[in-house]
Amino acid sequence: MNRLFFKIFISFWLITIAVLLAMLAATRYIAEIEQSPNPSPYELGKAAQGILSRTADIAQERTPKELELWIQGLPSIHSVNAYIINLEDPKRSTIVPDDVRRAAAQLSLEQPKLTVKLTTSMLYGQLLIRDGKPISELLIATPLPPSPLVYFFTTYIWFRLLAAILVSGLICFFMARAITRPIVALRDATQELAEGNLDFRFDLSKYRSDEISELGHDFNNMAERIGQTLEEQKQLVRDISHELRSPLGRIQVALALAQRKHGEDTAELERVEKECDRLNALIGQLLVVPNYNQPLDDTIDLVSLVKGIASDDQLEAEQGHKTIEVKTDLEELLFTTSGNLMWHAVDNLTRNALRHAPENTTVTIHLGYQPADGNIRITVSDQGQGVPDDLIENIFHPFYRVETERGHSDTGGHGLGLSIASRAIEHHGGSIKARNISRGFEVAISLPDNLLVESH
Repeated sequence: MNRLFFKIFISFWLITIAVLLAMLAATRYIAEIEQSPNPSPYELGKAAQGILSRTADIAQERTPKELELWIQGLPSIHSVNAYIINLEDPKRSTIVPDDVRRAAAQLSLEQPKLTVKLTTSMLYGQLLIRDGKPISELLIATPLPPSPLVYFFTTYIWFRLLAAILVSGLICFFMARAITRPIVALRDATQELAEGNLDFRFDLSKYRSDEISELGHDFNNMAERIGQTLEEQKQLVRDISHELRSPLGRIQVALALAQRKHGEDTAELERVEKECDRLNALIGQLLVVPNYNQPLDDTIDLVSLVKGIASDDQLEAEQGHKTIEVKTDLEELLFTTSGNLMWHAVDNLTRNALRHAPENTTVTIHLGYQPADGNIRITVSDQGQGVPDDLIENIFHPFYRVETERGHSDTGGHGLGLSIASRAIEHHGGSIKARNISRGFEVAISLPDNLLVESH
Protein backbone atom coordinates (compact mmCIF):
# COMPACT_ATOMS: atom_id res chain seq x y z
CA MET A 1 0.00 0.00 0.00
CA ASN A 2 1.14 3.55 -0.56
CA ARG A 3 0.01 7.08 0.08
CA LEU A 4 -1.49 7.63 -3.37
CA PHE A 5 -3.60 4.49 -2.96
CA PHE A 6 -5.01 5.69 0.36
CA LYS A 7 -5.66 9.19 -0.98
CA ILE A 8 -7.72 7.80 -3.86
CA PHE A 9 -9.41 5.15 -1.68
CA ILE A 10 -10.39 7.56 1.12
CA SER A 11 -11.56 10.19 -1.37
CA PHE A 12 -13.82 7.72 -3.19
CA TRP A 13 -15.16 6.30 0.07
CA LEU A 14 -15.92 9.66 1.71
CA ILE A 15 -17.76 10.85 -1.38
CA THR A 16 -19.74 7.61 -1.53
CA ILE A 17 -20.62 7.81 2.17
CA ALA A 18 -21.79 11.40 1.77
CA VAL A 19 -24.03 10.39 -1.14
CA LEU A 20 -25.38 7.43 0.83
CA LEU A 21 -26.18 9.58 3.85
CA ALA A 22 -28.05 12.05 1.67
CA MET A 23 -30.01 9.26 -0.01
CA LEU A 24 -30.86 7.56 3.28
CA ALA A 25 -31.97 10.83 4.83
CA ALA A 26 -34.27 11.43 1.85
CA THR A 27 -35.72 7.92 1.93
CA ARG A 28 -36.24 8.14 5.70
CA TYR A 29 -38.14 11.42 5.25
CA ILE A 30 -40.29 9.94 2.47
CA ALA A 31 -40.93 6.77 4.49
CA GLU A 32 -42.15 8.79 7.44
CA ILE A 33 -44.59 10.67 5.19
CA GLU A 34 -45.87 7.56 3.42
CA GLN A 35 -45.63 5.17 6.36
CA SER A 36 -48.03 2.22 5.94
CA PRO A 37 -50.39 1.39 8.86
CA ASN A 38 -50.14 -2.33 8.17
CA PRO A 39 -48.26 -4.21 10.91
CA SER A 40 -45.23 -6.30 10.09
CA PRO A 41 -45.26 -10.14 10.20
CA TYR A 42 -43.33 -10.02 13.47
CA GLU A 43 -45.94 -7.74 14.98
CA LEU A 44 -48.77 -9.95 13.69
CA GLY A 45 -47.11 -12.98 15.22
CA LYS A 46 -46.91 -11.33 18.61
CA ALA A 47 -50.52 -10.17 18.27
CA ALA A 48 -51.64 -13.71 17.40
CA GLN A 49 -49.99 -15.11 20.50
CA GLY A 50 -51.67 -12.43 22.58
CA ILE A 51 -55.08 -13.22 21.05
CA LEU A 52 -54.67 -16.93 21.78
CA SER A 53 -53.77 -16.30 25.42
CA ARG A 54 -56.72 -13.91 25.81
CA THR A 55 -59.11 -16.41 24.17
CA ALA A 56 -57.92 -19.20 26.49
CA ASP A 57 -58.69 -16.98 29.48
CA ILE A 58 -62.18 -16.12 28.12
CA ALA A 59 -62.91 -19.83 27.56
CA GLN A 60 -62.29 -20.54 31.23
CA GLU A 61 -63.72 -17.35 32.79
CA ARG A 62 -66.66 -16.34 30.53
CA THR A 63 -69.84 -17.97 29.31
CA PRO A 64 -69.94 -20.02 26.08
CA LYS A 65 -71.97 -17.24 24.44
CA GLU A 66 -69.33 -14.60 25.22
CA LEU A 67 -66.62 -16.92 23.93
CA GLU A 68 -68.54 -17.48 20.68
CA LEU A 69 -69.01 -13.73 20.14
CA TRP A 70 -65.30 -13.13 20.81
CA ILE A 71 -64.21 -15.79 18.35
CA GLN A 72 -66.62 -14.60 15.65
CA GLY A 73 -65.17 -11.11 15.88
CA LEU A 74 -61.52 -12.10 15.59
CA PRO A 75 -61.09 -11.92 11.77
CA SER A 76 -62.77 -8.54 11.45
CA ILE A 77 -61.27 -6.93 14.52
CA HIS A 78 -57.67 -8.07 14.28
CA SER A 79 -57.27 -8.64 10.51
CA VAL A 80 -55.96 -12.16 10.91
CA ASN A 81 -56.87 -15.57 9.43
CA ALA A 82 -58.53 -17.38 12.34
CA TYR A 83 -59.74 -20.99 12.20
CA ILE A 84 -62.03 -22.70 14.74
CA ILE A 85 -62.29 -26.45 15.23
CA ASN A 86 -65.21 -27.08 17.58
CA LEU A 87 -64.49 -30.32 19.37
CA GLU A 88 -68.00 -30.49 20.97
CA ASP A 89 -69.99 -29.76 17.79
CA PRO A 90 -67.82 -30.22 14.64
CA LYS A 91 -70.59 -28.76 12.46
CA ARG A 92 -69.96 -25.37 14.02
CA SER A 93 -66.27 -25.43 12.96
CA THR A 94 -65.00 -23.05 10.27
CA ILE A 95 -63.50 -24.21 7.01
CA VAL A 96 -59.99 -25.31 7.86
CA PRO A 97 -57.28 -26.02 5.24
CA ASP A 98 -55.79 -29.49 5.32
CA ASP A 99 -52.30 -28.37 6.35
CA VAL A 100 -53.78 -26.34 9.21
CA ARG A 101 -55.91 -29.29 10.34
CA ARG A 102 -52.90 -31.63 10.28
CA ALA A 103 -50.91 -29.17 12.38
CA ALA A 104 -53.84 -28.75 14.84
CA ALA A 105 -53.76 -32.49 15.54
CA GLN A 106 -50.64 -31.84 17.65
CA LEU A 107 -52.65 -29.91 20.27
CA SER A 108 -53.49 -31.77 23.49
CA LEU A 109 -53.90 -31.19 27.18
CA GLU A 110 -50.19 -31.84 27.58
CA GLN A 111 -49.37 -29.40 24.70
CA PRO A 112 -52.11 -26.74 24.69
CA LYS A 113 -50.06 -24.27 22.61
CA LEU A 114 -48.65 -24.64 19.09
CA THR A 115 -46.32 -22.70 16.81
CA VAL A 116 -45.67 -24.23 13.38
CA LYS A 117 -44.12 -22.90 10.19
CA LEU A 118 -46.21 -23.85 7.19
CA THR A 119 -45.39 -23.46 3.52
CA THR A 120 -46.79 -19.96 3.16
CA SER A 121 -47.54 -18.85 6.71
CA MET A 122 -46.82 -19.13 10.40
CA LEU A 123 -49.49 -20.99 12.38
CA TYR A 124 -50.18 -20.32 16.04
CA GLY A 125 -52.65 -22.64 17.88
CA GLN A 126 -54.35 -22.75 21.28
CA LEU A 127 -56.45 -25.53 22.84
CA LEU A 128 -59.45 -23.94 24.58
CA ILE A 129 -60.28 -25.68 27.83
CA ARG A 130 -63.27 -25.32 30.16
CA ASP A 131 -63.53 -27.19 33.41
CA GLY A 132 -60.54 -29.31 32.45
CA LYS A 133 -62.14 -30.46 29.21
CA PRO A 134 -61.01 -29.36 25.68
CA ILE A 135 -63.86 -27.68 23.87
CA SER A 136 -62.28 -26.06 20.78
CA GLU A 137 -59.04 -25.46 18.91
CA LEU A 138 -58.28 -21.90 17.85
CA LEU A 139 -55.65 -21.45 15.10
CA ILE A 140 -54.35 -18.18 13.67
CA ALA A 141 -52.26 -17.93 10.48
CA THR A 142 -50.01 -14.95 9.84
CA PRO A 143 -47.66 -14.16 6.95
CA LEU A 144 -44.19 -15.70 7.11
CA PRO A 145 -41.76 -13.24 8.66
CA PRO A 146 -38.64 -12.37 6.67
CA SER A 147 -35.20 -13.67 7.64
CA PRO A 148 -33.46 -11.80 10.50
CA LEU A 149 -31.06 -10.17 8.03
CA VAL A 150 -33.92 -8.89 5.86
CA TYR A 151 -35.83 -7.80 8.95
CA PHE A 152 -32.93 -5.75 10.32
CA PHE A 153 -32.20 -4.36 6.88
CA THR A 154 -35.80 -3.18 6.33
CA THR A 155 -36.48 -2.08 9.89
CA TYR A 156 -33.35 -0.28 11.12
CA ILE A 157 -31.83 2.52 9.10
CA TRP A 158 -28.45 2.23 10.84
CA PHE A 159 -28.17 -1.39 9.61
CA ARG A 160 -28.79 -0.28 6.02
CA LEU A 161 -26.26 2.51 6.44
CA LEU A 162 -23.59 0.12 7.79
CA ALA A 163 -24.18 -2.34 4.95
CA ALA A 164 -24.02 0.45 2.35
CA ILE A 165 -20.76 1.80 3.84
CA LEU A 166 -19.13 -1.65 3.81
CA VAL A 167 -20.21 -2.39 0.24
CA SER A 168 -19.10 1.05 -0.97
CA GLY A 169 -15.78 0.62 0.85
CA LEU A 170 -15.17 -2.67 -0.93
CA ILE A 171 -15.99 -1.13 -4.31
CA CYS A 172 -13.79 1.90 -3.63
CA PHE A 173 -10.95 -0.38 -2.51
CA PHE A 174 -10.87 -2.24 -5.82
CA MET A 175 -11.28 1.00 -7.78
CA ALA A 176 -8.32 2.59 -5.99
CA ARG A 177 -6.29 -0.59 -6.41
CA ALA A 178 -7.02 -0.73 -10.13
CA ILE A 179 -5.82 2.87 -10.51
CA THR A 180 -2.66 2.60 -8.40
CA ARG A 181 -1.48 -0.90 -9.38
CA PRO A 182 0.07 0.15 -12.71
CA ILE A 183 1.64 3.16 -10.98
CA VAL A 184 3.26 0.85 -8.41
CA ALA A 185 4.47 -1.43 -11.22
CA LEU A 186 5.96 1.57 -13.02
CA ARG A 187 7.69 2.64 -9.80
CA ASP A 188 9.19 -0.85 -9.42
CA ALA A 189 10.42 -0.69 -13.01
CA THR A 190 12.03 2.69 -12.31
CA GLN A 191 13.78 1.27 -9.24
CA GLU A 192 15.10 -1.65 -11.29
CA LEU A 193 16.46 0.81 -13.84
CA ALA A 194 18.04 2.93 -11.10
CA GLU A 195 19.78 -0.18 -9.72
CA GLY A 196 21.39 -0.81 -13.10
CA ASN A 197 19.05 -3.43 -14.54
CA LEU A 198 18.76 -1.89 -17.99
CA ASP A 199 17.03 -4.96 -19.42
CA PHE A 200 13.96 -4.58 -17.18
CA ARG A 201 10.79 -3.39 -18.94
CA PHE A 202 7.32 -2.31 -17.87
CA ASP A 203 4.85 -5.08 -18.83
CA LEU A 204 2.27 -3.31 -21.00
CA SER A 205 0.21 -6.45 -21.63
CA LYS A 206 -1.10 -6.58 -18.03
CA TYR A 207 -2.76 -3.15 -18.03
CA ARG A 208 -5.47 -1.41 -19.97
CA SER A 209 -4.69 1.10 -22.69
CA ASP A 210 -4.73 4.49 -20.97
CA GLU A 211 -2.41 7.34 -19.99
CA ILE A 212 -0.50 5.18 -17.50
CA SER A 213 0.14 2.55 -20.15
CA GLU A 214 1.39 5.28 -22.47
CA LEU A 215 3.71 6.43 -19.69
CA GLY A 216 4.94 2.84 -19.33
CA HIS A 217 5.55 2.70 -23.08
CA ASP A 218 7.60 5.90 -22.87
CA PHE A 219 9.52 4.42 -19.93
CA ASN A 220 10.40 1.33 -21.98
CA ASN A 221 11.61 3.53 -24.83
CA MET A 222 13.71 5.56 -22.41
CA ALA A 223 15.23 2.44 -20.82
CA GLU A 224 16.05 1.00 -24.23
CA ARG A 225 17.65 4.24 -25.35
CA ILE A 226 19.70 4.50 -22.15
CA GLY A 227 20.91 0.93 -22.63
CA GLN A 228 21.89 1.63 -26.23
CA THR A 229 23.67 4.83 -25.24
CA LEU A 230 25.68 3.13 -22.51
CA GLU A 231 26.62 0.28 -24.81
CA GLU A 232 27.69 2.76 -27.46
CA GLN A 233 29.81 4.59 -24.89
CA LYS A 234 31.49 1.35 -23.82
CA GLN A 235 32.20 0.45 -27.41
CA LEU A 236 33.54 3.95 -28.03
CA VAL A 237 35.90 3.64 -25.07
CA ARG A 238 37.15 0.29 -26.35
CA ASP A 239 37.63 1.65 -29.87
CA ILE A 240 39.52 4.69 -28.61
CA SER A 241 41.66 2.49 -26.37
CA HIS A 242 42.60 0.28 -29.33
CA GLU A 243 43.39 3.32 -31.45
CA LEU A 244 45.60 4.77 -28.70
CA ARG A 245 47.63 1.61 -28.45
CA SER A 246 49.30 2.13 -31.84
CA PRO A 247 50.65 5.70 -31.33
CA LEU A 248 51.54 4.82 -27.74
CA GLY A 249 53.57 1.86 -28.95
CA ARG A 250 55.41 4.10 -31.41
CA ILE A 251 56.12 6.62 -28.64
CA GLN A 252 57.56 3.89 -26.44
CA VAL A 253 59.79 2.66 -29.29
CA ALA A 254 60.98 6.23 -29.91
CA LEU A 255 61.56 6.66 -26.17
CA ALA A 256 63.67 3.51 -26.04
CA LEU A 257 65.79 4.75 -28.97
CA ALA A 258 66.20 8.15 -27.33
CA GLN A 259 67.29 6.54 -24.04
CA ARG A 260 69.81 4.40 -25.89
CA LYS A 261 71.16 7.46 -27.69
CA HIS A 262 71.22 9.92 -24.77
CA GLY A 263 71.44 7.55 -21.82
CA GLU A 264 68.81 6.41 -19.35
CA ASP A 265 69.66 9.00 -16.70
CA THR A 266 67.97 11.87 -18.51
CA ALA A 267 65.24 13.23 -16.20
CA GLU A 268 63.02 14.36 -19.04
CA LEU A 269 63.08 10.94 -20.68
CA GLU A 270 62.32 9.26 -17.36
CA ARG A 271 59.30 11.53 -16.98
CA VAL A 272 58.09 10.65 -20.47
CA GLU A 273 58.59 6.95 -19.76
CA LYS A 274 56.60 7.18 -16.53
CA GLU A 275 53.70 8.92 -18.21
CA CYS A 276 53.74 6.39 -21.07
CA ASP A 277 53.59 3.54 -18.56
CA ARG A 278 50.64 5.15 -16.81
CA LEU A 279 48.82 5.72 -20.08
CA ASN A 280 49.50 2.13 -21.14
CA ALA A 281 48.11 0.85 -17.81
CA LEU A 282 44.99 2.97 -18.18
CA ILE A 283 44.37 1.71 -21.71
CA GLY A 284 44.89 -1.84 -20.49
CA GLN A 285 42.23 -1.43 -17.82
CA LEU A 286 39.80 0.10 -20.29
CA LEU A 287 40.25 -2.85 -22.62
CA VAL A 288 39.61 -5.42 -19.92
CA VAL A 289 36.36 -3.84 -18.68
CA PRO A 290 34.20 -6.97 -18.56
CA ASN A 291 31.22 -7.59 -20.76
CA TYR A 292 28.43 -8.01 -18.23
CA ASN A 293 26.03 -9.56 -20.71
CA GLN A 294 28.10 -12.68 -21.25
CA PRO A 295 26.67 -15.92 -19.80
CA LEU A 296 28.18 -17.69 -16.80
CA ASP A 297 29.24 -20.89 -18.51
CA ASP A 298 32.85 -21.39 -17.37
CA THR A 299 34.22 -23.09 -14.25
CA ILE A 300 37.19 -22.04 -12.13
CA ASP A 301 38.74 -23.14 -8.85
CA LEU A 302 38.59 -20.20 -6.46
CA VAL A 303 41.41 -21.63 -4.32
CA SER A 304 43.75 -21.81 -7.31
CA LEU A 305 42.53 -18.39 -8.41
CA VAL A 306 43.49 -16.52 -5.21
CA LYS A 307 46.80 -18.39 -4.91
CA GLY A 308 47.63 -17.66 -8.56
CA ILE A 309 46.87 -13.95 -8.15
CA ALA A 310 49.04 -13.81 -5.01
CA SER A 311 51.87 -15.46 -6.90
CA ASP A 312 51.51 -13.14 -9.94
CA ASP A 313 51.41 -9.97 -7.83
CA GLN A 314 54.22 -11.04 -5.50
CA LEU A 315 56.90 -9.41 -7.71
CA GLU A 316 55.09 -6.07 -7.56
CA ALA A 317 54.76 -6.49 -3.79
CA GLU A 318 58.47 -7.21 -3.31
CA GLN A 319 59.42 -4.08 -5.23
CA GLY A 320 57.51 -2.07 -2.60
CA HIS A 321 58.90 -4.15 0.29
CA LYS A 322 55.49 -5.73 0.91
CA THR A 323 54.19 -9.29 1.05
CA ILE A 324 50.98 -11.09 0.05
CA GLU A 325 49.50 -13.80 2.24
CA VAL A 326 46.68 -16.20 1.33
CA LYS A 327 44.55 -17.68 4.12
CA THR A 328 42.11 -20.49 3.41
CA ASP A 329 41.18 -23.90 4.80
CA LEU A 330 39.82 -25.06 1.47
CA GLU A 331 41.62 -27.34 -0.95
CA GLU A 332 39.27 -26.80 -3.90
CA LEU A 333 36.17 -24.72 -4.56
CA LEU A 334 34.82 -24.94 -8.10
CA PHE A 335 32.75 -21.91 -9.09
CA THR A 336 30.74 -20.93 -12.17
CA THR A 337 31.91 -17.76 -13.91
CA SER A 338 32.47 -16.24 -17.34
CA GLY A 339 35.94 -15.90 -18.79
CA ASN A 340 38.27 -13.93 -16.53
CA LEU A 341 35.61 -11.96 -14.64
CA MET A 342 36.55 -13.32 -11.20
CA TRP A 343 40.26 -13.01 -11.95
CA HIS A 344 39.85 -9.32 -12.84
CA ALA A 345 37.79 -8.71 -9.70
CA VAL A 346 40.18 -10.26 -7.15
CA ASP A 347 43.34 -9.08 -8.96
CA ASN A 348 42.12 -5.47 -9.00
CA LEU A 349 41.37 -5.62 -5.28
CA THR A 350 44.81 -7.08 -4.57
CA ARG A 351 46.68 -4.52 -6.66
CA ASN A 352 44.65 -1.72 -5.09
CA ALA A 353 45.60 -2.98 -1.61
CA LEU A 354 49.29 -3.18 -2.61
CA ARG A 355 49.14 0.35 -3.94
CA HIS A 356 47.91 1.77 -0.62
CA ALA A 357 49.70 -0.53 1.83
CA PRO A 358 52.77 0.94 3.64
CA GLU A 359 56.19 -0.66 3.25
CA ASN A 360 57.05 -3.71 5.32
CA THR A 361 53.37 -4.69 5.69
CA THR A 362 51.27 -7.61 4.46
CA VAL A 363 48.26 -7.71 2.16
CA THR A 364 46.02 -10.61 3.20
CA ILE A 365 43.65 -12.53 0.90
CA HIS A 366 41.19 -14.72 2.78
CA LEU A 367 38.89 -17.25 1.13
CA GLY A 368 36.18 -18.99 3.16
CA TYR A 369 32.91 -20.84 2.71
CA GLN A 370 30.28 -21.61 5.31
CA PRO A 371 27.51 -23.83 3.85
CA ALA A 372 25.12 -22.79 6.62
CA ASP A 373 25.32 -19.15 5.49
CA GLY A 374 25.06 -20.01 1.79
CA ASN A 375 27.79 -17.47 0.92
CA ILE A 376 31.36 -17.66 -0.33
CA ARG A 377 33.47 -14.89 1.17
CA ILE A 378 36.69 -13.41 -0.22
CA THR A 379 38.34 -10.56 1.68
CA VAL A 380 41.37 -8.50 0.73
CA SER A 381 42.81 -6.39 3.54
CA ASP A 382 45.79 -4.09 3.89
CA GLN A 383 47.36 -2.10 6.70
CA GLY A 384 47.03 1.29 5.04
CA GLN A 385 45.33 4.47 6.23
CA GLY A 386 41.92 3.44 4.96
CA VAL A 387 39.21 5.64 3.46
CA PRO A 388 37.02 8.24 5.21
CA ASP A 389 33.67 6.65 6.05
CA ASP A 390 31.74 9.25 4.06
CA LEU A 391 33.72 8.40 0.89
CA ILE A 392 33.62 4.58 1.03
CA GLU A 393 30.49 4.27 -1.14
CA ASN A 394 32.14 6.37 -3.87
CA ILE A 395 35.24 4.25 -4.36
CA PHE A 396 33.32 1.77 -6.53
CA HIS A 397 32.35 4.49 -9.04
CA PRO A 398 34.37 4.60 -12.27
CA PHE A 399 37.35 7.01 -12.24
CA TYR A 400 36.75 8.00 -8.62
CA ARG A 401 39.98 8.48 -6.69
CA VAL A 402 40.16 9.27 -2.99
CA GLU A 403 43.53 11.00 -3.44
CA THR A 404 41.95 13.52 -5.82
CA GLU A 405 38.96 14.04 -3.52
CA ARG A 406 41.17 14.73 -0.47
CA GLY A 407 43.99 16.50 -2.27
CA HIS A 408 46.58 13.81 -1.41
CA SER A 409 49.52 12.67 -3.45
CA ASP A 410 48.93 10.48 -6.48
CA THR A 411 49.27 6.71 -5.85
CA GLY A 412 49.29 5.84 -9.54
CA GLY A 413 45.75 4.45 -9.84
CA HIS A 414 43.12 5.44 -12.36
CA GLY A 415 39.94 4.80 -10.37
CA LEU A 416 38.84 1.85 -12.52
CA GLY A 417 39.98 -1.22 -10.58
CA LEU A 418 37.34 -1.21 -7.85
CA SER A 419 34.62 -0.33 -10.38
CA ILE A 420 35.58 -3.32 -12.53
CA ALA A 421 35.60 -5.58 -9.46
CA SER A 422 32.20 -4.33 -8.30
CA ARG A 423 30.50 -4.86 -11.65
CA ALA A 424 32.07 -8.32 -12.06
CA ILE A 425 30.83 -9.46 -8.63
CA GLU A 426 27.33 -8.08 -9.25
CA HIS A 427 27.21 -10.03 -12.52
CA HIS A 428 27.58 -13.20 -10.44
CA GLY A 429 24.70 -12.16 -8.18
CA GLY A 430 27.06 -11.28 -5.34
CA SER A 431 27.92 -8.13 -3.43
CA ILE A 432 31.06 -6.20 -2.57
CA LYS A 433 31.55 -3.95 0.44
CA ALA A 434 34.45 -1.98 1.90
CA ARG A 435 35.13 -0.90 5.46
CA ASN A 436 37.84 0.48 7.69
CA ILE A 437 39.23 -2.02 10.17
CA SER A 438 41.33 -1.54 13.27
CA ARG A 439 44.62 -1.85 11.37
CA GLY A 440 43.86 -0.79 7.85
CA PHE A 441 41.22 -1.30 5.17
CA GLU A 442 39.23 -4.33 3.98
CA VAL A 443 37.16 -5.10 0.90
CA ALA A 444 34.85 -8.11 1.19
CA ILE A 445 33.29 -10.09 -1.65
CA SER A 446 30.19 -12.21 -1.00
CA LEU A 447 29.19 -14.76 -3.65
CA PRO A 448 26.12 -17.06 -3.73
CA ASP A 449 26.82 -20.74 -3.31
CA ASN A 450 24.25 -21.68 -5.96
CA LEU A 451 27.04 -21.14 -8.50
CA LEU A 452 29.25 -23.77 -6.93
CA VAL A 453 30.08 -26.85 -8.99
CA GLU A 454 30.49 -30.24 -7.36
CA SER A 455 33.90 -31.73 -7.93
CA HIS A 456 34.03 -35.23 -9.44
